[in-house]
Amino acid sequence: MAVAHASVVDEPRFQAGSRAFQQGDYVTAAAEFLATWSTLPPDATFQKSVVASRLLEAWYRSGNYKAAVVWYRVIWHPSLTDDLAYNRPIQRWAALAMLETREYAECADIFAKLSEQSQLPPKEKRSLSTYRAHALFREGKSEQAYRQIFPDYEVPTDAKEAYFYAGICYETERWPEAESYCRQALELPPPAEDEVFPLRVSLLQARSLAKAGYAGEAITALIELIEERHHILTIYPAFDSIMQMITLDERDRVVAKFDKWAHDPISPNRQLAAKYYSILLIPSPDESTMVDRLENFILENREHALAKEAQLMLSSINPELAAKYTHNIPEHEIDELTERLIFENAVKLFQNESFETAKQSFLEISTRLQGKKREQALFNSAIAALYDGDQTTFDRLEREISRDDQATSAIHAELLFLAGLFHASKADPRAFALLTDFCQAYPEHSSNNDARLALAELHLNQVPAQTESAKQILQQLRSEALSPQRRERLDYILIWVELLTPGFSQIRESVYDFLERWPSSNLRPEVTMLLATDLYRSGDYGHAAIAFAEIVEHYPDSSYRDAALYFSAEAEERQEIEMDRINPRQDYWGPILENAGSFTEYARHRQALSLLRVDRFDEAIRIFEQIAKADIPQTELKLAAQCDKAYALYMKGLAFGNDARSLQAAAEAFAAIESNATASQAWRYQAAVRRGKCLELLGLRGQALDIYQKLTTEAIANQTSISTSAPIQESQWLYRAGFSAIEMLEANKDWKGAVSLAEALADQGGPRAVEAAQRAEALRLRYFIWD
Repeated sequence: MAVAHASVVDEPRFQAGSRAFQQGDYVTAAAEFLATWSTLPPDATFQKSVVASRLLEAWYRSGNYKAAVVWYRVIWHPSLTDDLAYNRPIQRWAALAMLETREYAECADIFAKLSEQSQLPPKEKRSLSTYRAHALFREGKSEQAYRQIFPDYEVPTDAKEAYFYAGICYETERWPEAESYCRQALELPPPAEDEVFPLRVSLLQARSLAKAGYAGEAITALIELIEERHHILTIYPAFDSIMQMITLDERDRVVAKFDKWAHDPISPNRQLAAKYYSILLIPSPDESTMVDRLENFILENREHALAKEAQLMLSSINPELAAKYTHNIPEHEIDELTERLIFENAVKLFQNESFETAKQSFLEISTRLQGKKREQALFNSAIAALYDGDQTTFDRLEREISRDDQATSAIHAELLFLAGLFHASKADPRAFALLTDFCQAYPEHSSNNDARLALAELHLNQVPAQTESAKQILQQLRSEALSPQRRERLDYILIWVELLTPGFSQIRESVYDFLERWPSSNLRPEVTMLLATDLYRSGDYGHAAIAFAEIVEHYPDSSYRDAALYFSAEAEERQEIEMDRINPRQDYWGPILENAGSFTEYARHRQALSLLRVDRFDEAIRIFEQIAKADIPQTELKLAAQCDKAYALYMKGLAFGNDARSLQAAAEAFAAIESNATASQAWRYQAAVRRGKCLELLGLRGQALDIYQKLTTEAIANQTSISTSAPIQESQWLYRAGFSAIEMLEANKDWKGAVSLAEALADQGGPRAVEAAQRAEALRLRYFIWD
């Protein structure tokens, strides 16, 4: 039978420890709690658990993590009970201490067991999951750390947690997510005890931007960081990051900025860093110039840390100077810098698209390295070979990297994935095999979902599009836990599946779902444009006009803005035409002419057509003339304006009782197009037929018949533009010329000529061949022509 003991809180040493703890004297508190522990009898389980918890916490808060871990393993473990209420706080403080002593595996296991306990408050469960994620992350298991946090705890509670989330996303190559969490970390109140916290967050944000493909924006952010913050912990990492990100396009801008800083005495650290990194960045005409630069830098800054780097740099450029400058530098530092120099040079070669040389440089590095570093160098060489078009070398390196699955699986997975995306961007069929192999071999890889999304897009890019195959992949992905970015991309691809499926009856449903789920998506302008276009094509001009107008109003910087402005006016006008309520005095196009951008001339053309529709001939003709004479690159639009001007003159002549002056002007305008060598066949055929109509109305029926017969007989003789394979834009005008000639031959009582021409048209097998055959038969019956 257990003996009851007095409460431990009445023990003088425990009280002394509690007072010291409250005053922040954790060293004294730990000593008093340890003394209290030694006085407790073996069966005082509850009292011992209370003291153990306070003791471990005091050691943790005093920074004596090793003592906490050793005591927990040696002293506490033998007295473990099954009562979780006793053990939970003890295990928690012990695990936190293990996190600091880098015993991550055991630490992660403890937090996992604690978080699996039932009836934990949500806040406590989240805290334990976060600590386990920290342990996994530091152990190098970034993907497991990511899954520990996401999707349950995607919204960070404070700036430190947001920064931690950003680090996980960065290490798992979720670059946009990493940048987003960095933004959140900078927007939240920073931790008071960490004055350089915003600097570290800004550096990670810039690196995430660069990895996501926005090197220019990343360099701009780092330049601003260097200018605004003169802290020594910011200067050198920021300069290093810029050197890693810089491309040929950015070089001049960065060199100019470095030169300015190098002559600015406000910040000595920035000035010195700018001088050193300028030496590395600015191209040197010869080796001696580079040596002079480095020697001058060393003389001016003998005691600075960067002087050692400059000395090592000198010895790598000119080995004869090694004895002078590196005699007091450890050998391992020399080796590390040599590798670094070769690597940086290879990176620059790759960035400058010297892929063959970069490939060889990375291969040279691999001969100096072992283990994972060697595999990374081979990986870089394989990527360079890929860009160089050297598939043989790529295949050889891919096989070499894949030999040791245990050591290289992550690198091999990344190689397959990137190679698959590379070939996909080139529409190379090898992309299918690479991405499929990657998905099957690495189902748990962080990019597996991205690879399957890429495969779905590849299926859609086939001719014809393999919509069913793409849909199967997307349906599988919809049932899985995806990040918001991947879910957004999936929903976007689904729209294209519907768009490319014959009938695409579900496209609007997919579009509406996307717009509802992703109110802040960068793809909203494009998706809204797809919706508006579908509405327009289906004849729902009213709703199409609203959708186009939404793009103009809400996305004024979108590349779709000009087109949306143009088609919103066109849809509105078409709706008014369909409802038979066109106002002859209303100008649908005038209000947008000042803001239509690249569509301005098209809008002016539509304005003129609208005027022509309501018989405002002179106004329409004046606009057509302006477009035809304008110095614009749209040659087809200029031809259309010339032809429409001629047609407007023709319509004006009809409206004013076959006015000879207008009809003659129209015939001359059509003749100019007909003789224009730069105009397409379709434009010339159209102009010729319409010139013939003008001549008919002017009473020059013989000349009109000559035009019609010449067009038709030449096309039949050459077997062009009137057969089943001819472009409809050409054949329609040739048939109109042929049928006009048949009518005129019949009117001239040349019935045999009319029958002969009709049968010749029928024999061509074009779109109106049946009509031509029927016409020939009717003429034979009507005029008794049987020979």
